[in-house]
Amino acid sequence: MGSEFEEMLKEILQEINDQGFNKDNIIDKIKDKLQEKDPRVYNGWKDNKFDIDHLFLPGTMLRMIAKDTKLTGFFIEYERTLLYVAAEHGHIQIVENLLDNGAKTGIKNGYCKEAPLHVAAKHGHIRIVEILSKKEADIDLKNRYGETPLHYAAKYGHTQVLENLLGRSTNVNVQSEVGRTPLHDAAKHGRIEVVKHLIEKEADVNVQSKVGRTPLHNAAKHGHTQVVEVLLKKGADVNIQDRGGRTPLHYAVQRGYPKLAKLLLNDGADPSFIHRSKAITAGVAVGILAAIVTPLALVYATALPALAIIGITVASALIVGGISYGAAYKSSEHSLNSKLSEVRCSNVDGNKQTV
Repeated sequence: MGSEFEEMLKEILQEINDQGFNKDNIIDKIKDKLQEKDPRVYNGWKDNKFDIDHLFLPGTMLRMIAKDTKLTGFFIEYERTLLYVAAEHGHIQIVENLLDNGAKTGIKNGYCKEAPLHVAAKHGHIRIVEILSKKEADIDLKNRYGETPLHYAAKYGHTQVLENLLGRSTNVNVQSEVGRTPLHDAAKHGRIEVVKHLIEKEADVNVQSKVGRTPLHNAAKHGHTQVVEVLLKKGADVNIQDRGGRTPLHYAVQRGYPKLAKLLLNDGADPSFIHRSKAITAGVAVGILAAIVTPLALVYATALPALAIIGITVASALIVGGISYGAAYKSSEHSLNSKLSEVRCSNVDGNKQTV
């Protein structure tokens, strides 16, 4: 329903683009096409006095809202301005003419609250990014998730767009709601050229997201060896732990990237962090189990007072948990060391992958 509506708007703008238009007649041409294709959408715009920043909704949704206004909020994800649709689909002249007619660059669209500059950056429309920027579009405007156009350019690998935005943005380390920077996104998606550009602009290679991950964590987790190499050369800390106690090496081994794991080990990655993480998990789990079982057993088997039972419970949980930690550490160390030994010798022919 929503995608069909957006296709209709896209089709209208494409037809106008093919037929020719100018600043003075573009709005009338859009009105005519819209009235022909969907009168209800046209009337909705008319009711809003043909505001150029009108947030359009599909006619089917408008009919539902007309019957029950409480439904308005449910359809927010489908709202689109003309400028947004034109920017999304790369209609340069239409964007220019809409701006000349007073269209605002900062209107947020849909559920994700994206501005036209977000979507132009996402699709790599460099000319439209330039036009919007010259019209003083907010380079650092954030969507619902705290992402800026710079995040989009980094994620989708549009180097030209990135360069344009970096020339105007004052914050290369801007973080989203979950603490991701553009470098996090570029590293995750293997955008090697973007990674290099961001680092040249002094992006922080060791910045941590809210879950404690660095760009190196992201690159290692997704197997982007070239990105890992660049980050390491630029001083990325190979032993930073995320909130789960995991280092980049943990992800490389877990995901089965032997060449990448070897690269991290050669740069000083400490395998003991992996043993420790697994051992802590096992120790805590068994300790909790002991804390549950011990008091139940004592209550049914003895007449000890409550304080004594509590003391014995705590002591048993610590002892059992500690023993479990040690056992799990040694077990994990043996298991992982066998894997790491394979990593060290598995790439002699450059092809064999055993982790």
